[in-house]
Amino acid sequence: MSSEDSCSDPRPPPRGRGRDSKVSSWDREDVCLDGEWSFTSRPLLHVSHTWVLERRALMGCEWTLLTSRRFGSRQDDDVTWTVSLEVDTGLVRSSSSSEPAVLRPTDTVKPLPALVLQARVCVAFGTGVAHKRVFFKAALRAQEEAVRVDESAAAQAVLDAAGEYAFGDRALVGMTRLDPHRRECIGTLYLVESDLAPVTVRVDIAYFADVEEARPGPAGVSLRVPPCSLSADMEALLADGQLADAVLAADGREWRVHKAILAARSSVFAAMFKHDMAESKSSRVTVGDVSADVLDQVLRYMYTGKVDHIRVLGADLLAVADRYALPRLKALCEEELARSVSDDNALDVLLTADLHSARELRLAALQCISSNIHKVLGTAAWRELVSLRPHLLEQVLATCVNHPIPE
Repeated sequence: MSSEDSCSDPRPPPRGRGRDSKVSSWDREDVCLDGEWSFTSRPLLHVSHTWVLERRALMGCEWTLLTSRRFGSRQDDDVTWTVSLEVDTGLVRSSSSSEPAVLRPTDTVKPLPALVLQARVCVAFGTGVAHKRVFFKAALRAQEEAVRVDESAAAQAVLDAAGEYAFGDRALVGMTRLDPHRRECIGTLYLVESDLAPVTVRVDIAYFADVEEARPGPAGVSLRVPPCSLSADMEALLADGQLADAVLAADGREWRVHKAILAARSSVFAAMFKHDMAESKSSRVTVGDVSADVLDQVLRYMYTGKVDHIRVLGADLLAVADRYALPRLKALCEEELARSVSDDNALDVLLTADLHSARELRLAALQCISSNIHKVLGTAAWRELVSLRPHLLEQVLATCVNHPIPE
């Protein structure tokens, strides 16, 4: 073998060129030049899903299998997840001598009632990619009346552990490898058989996505990209009011705001500032029937995408989100209000949902009312419903008899 053959370049020819090409330069996109290096990462993704089931759906044949709708991460189109509930309709007695240790009454777990249903909560993923595998960790949260096997802080542990996986040396420690369409049990619920309230299950999953394509980087530098500060910067902009060109006033308080940001986030504000309206001429908008705390949270959401105190201000935030066309904020409020609906407030929640066209919240309220119809009939809230929203009676009756709900 000649020295020329032994030293031949083992790299493939440049893209679109043959070996006999007289062009000696390599494609800049394919080859790192001297002094450069390449970087490959595998991001850790988070996905959560809340699943509400009618208690009647849990009754049936032995080991009934129920499955949620598919859900996934906006950053990963290849993987979709499902939550399944394997319900054993065989009754479990809390006084049984063979009772598992986790069912014994403690300071944090209420004693079990005489008869309960056992339900295994499992997760599975599906994909169209051949031979797909993922490493994941999941935590389970359920409604208060369900006795949980997992600790109450298990969901937060997923987020804490995810930080270690992303930045520490324990990349796969504690994570489970899962094949497509195989269900993995993440916890067991013991549900009161006599309770007819819907069952709410929330699953938080942290998993590794596919390896991202290698990209070039400078030589001699330990690349560490700082976290995005956009949200903090926008929050500071709202607090400082720098370069503000409008004023919002409500409940005796004023905020210096930026028309471009409000118009970009809300079509209502966009129309208000674009057209020849009084607000556009004076650059001052007075928001009536809204407390200062509520408007402060709405503005924080419009600038940063974040909002606090939904549990306390949910109904008021929902009203403002509907007024100013903020669909995601409206959905967040619906989710929180639906999670806290009960026989004590279901009629009020139904009135709020109907007033602001909150369809998902309306369905959650109707399901709760139908399950507790004997408790709500004749109450002051029921008489108010009959007086103010008589058309909702048809929807309540349709839900009670499992008939399609009229829109």
